[in-house]
Amino acid sequence: MGRISGGSVLAGSLLKAKLIDELVLKVNPVMIGEGTLLFSGLKPYFKMMDLSNIKYYNNGVIKPSYRILYS
Repeated sequence: MGRISGGSVLAGSLLKAKLIDELVLKVNPVMIGEGTLLFSGLKPYFKMMDLSNIKYYNNGVIKPSYRILYS
């Protein structure tokens, strides 16, 4: 299993090609502005994300892992 780190453009192109089977996010408890979309315009490429694991940290950060279910 390979791992990469990158922004939404890289992840979006890999999702479009159905090359990602798991997505791991790091969610920080900070609200800045209105935020940005995680994957703009990619709904047709995968059916849903299934929560497979979640880790909680003492500083409020959570790290959910999702399996990608393609359509």
